[in-house]
Amino acid sequence: MDRRRLLRALSLAGSAVALLGAVAWVTLRQPLAQARGQPDAGGVDASFAHGEIETSQVFVANHGKLVGAMSGFAWVAAADGVQVDSPSPCDERRCFSGANGTLCARARSPEPSWDRASALDDESHRESWALKIGFDVRRGGGPWAAAAKPYVSVDYRGATHVRLAAHRSGDPTREYCVDGYAPGELVTADQFRVECWRRGGDRLASFEDIDKLMIELPSSAAAETIDLCITSIAVADWLDRRDHPH
Repeated sequence: MDRRRLLRALSLAGSAVALLGAVAWVTLRQPLAQARGQPDAGGVDASFAHGEIETSQVFVANHGKLVGAMSGFAWVAAADGVQVDSPSPCDERRCFSGANGTLCARARSPEPSWDRASALDDESHRESWALKIGFDVRRGGGPWAAAAKPYVSVDYRGATHVRLAAHRSGDPTREYCVDGYAPGELVTADQFRVECWRRGGDRLASFEDIDKLMIELPSSAAAETIDLCITSIAVADWLDRRDHPH
């Protein structure tokens, strides 16, 4: 390769790295009132109600690799009987090929049996789920630890009622969740509860202990075609942590 071609290749590589960094760490300042965690919602101390937070976007690269405040990979999980059409195949390193910033899953859920449909109509059985689009917060797994931020946000399309769920590292089965999670809503750790559909379970103490986050689509009492997408992921922090130690 001659000198001119070498310099051009280095220039293009530098531009690509700069663009990736810019997308991964886009920051926005916004009033705290835009987060669900307002004083009367039980998410944030009233003394911080008029503060500002800084939001950082997490970039989704090819194969669902996260870049920025999270560094793991995205994945899809389906309940028994639910057929995932896309992405397929989906293994530890090949899910979401060509994702280009969006994580989409298409699936078909069968007509449930009579007993199952009756259970789904019962408030006490609403833990049933059909499909999850999730992601590990760290590459290789493990808790988010000191890199965790006080707010997370996941924007999505293709559903009217989902749960945003979090899994604590080392816990074999239990999840914490926010029921009726709105697209792009900023939420704090203590808004996540065990069995959130009952609105009375234990709260999640901190995002530092979690290793996975998920958009979870509850099961339907009828057959359905699922076309669910995560369109953006973000975290947020106080502009000045010295003034807001919580």
